Amino acid sequence: MQVAEITTQDGFRVRTGCWRGRGEVRADCLIFPGRSEFLEKYGPLAEAMADAGFRTCAVDWRGQGLSQRFDVPTTAGHVEDFDQYCLDMDAAADHWMSHADRPLLVFAHSMGAPVALRWLVSRGRRAAGVVLSSPMFRLHSLRRSGPIVRRVARRAVRRGRAADFASRAFRAWDPGRETFAGNPLTGDAERFRVKPDFFARHPAAAVGGPTWGWLDAAFRGVQALKPRDLARIDCPVLVALAGADRLVVNRATLRAVRYLPDVRLARFEGARHELHMERDAIRTPYLETVLGFLREVL
Repeated sequence: MQVAEITTQDGFRVRTGCWRGRGEVRADCLIFPGRSEFLEKYGPLAEAMADAGFRTCAVDWRGQGLSQRFDVPTTAGHVEDFDQYCLDMDAAADHWMSHADRPLLVFAHSMGAPVALRWLVSRGRRAAGVVLSSPMFRLHSLRRSGPIVRRVARRAVRRGRAADFASRAFRAWDPGRETFAGNPLTGDAERFRVKPDFFARHPAAAVGGPTWGWLDAAFRGVQALKPRDLARIDCPVLVALAGADRLVVNRATLRAVRYLPDVRLARFEGARHELHMERDAIRTPYLETVLGFLREVL
């Protein structure tokens, strides 16, 4: 992976990375990571894409990874608006792909999914194919209280509490709470350790619970994707669902993606949220599905 720190249009310093394809490069793929993630977590996925002939680029979103942080409590997960994430991807794409004339592919995980769709529509970019992996259209923890929390988050931001942790349940990152047993992310113990081990080696990369500002931005970011916007994504879209997802609501995803003109669904039973980090019995067919789809659309 080649790494470059780039300044965005609004003056934030973001860390970006690029994995070159092996042999003849068939396409460029932009990775839109999820909340609290970092470049290194996508190394194995990028290597698989490199073997398939794809050059892959990604970004540490502002406020997480080793990119510049907001002025918020230590390790709080924060952003002011999802449009800021779009500016981060603008910087990454302009740096790594400014002279590329190859087809564009998009891979987006969780929070990265609404950001990717927003970026494609607002920038007028056409992709050859899009993968939405465990996309975040509604948080599982807010499946019943969403409307109430949305109003509370908006009110908290207006009262100057945007940088505060959203509730007592959300707190600073604590390595003592990172236990494999019962985790909602993956059934693979070794892959589960990738994030906490990276945070232990790089404390500046650690991200804990979200702020009221992040929650407010997430609600607004998803609501901003109107059916007419989704209808403009005129390329094949693969939606990969984790059958045992406890972080996002799959039914909300199915309701949202029905507006996409060309959508294909793949459900992986027994899988937890991070399909690309799951145990081999799930991850192998998942990668075969994703890479097969990306080859097909080119």
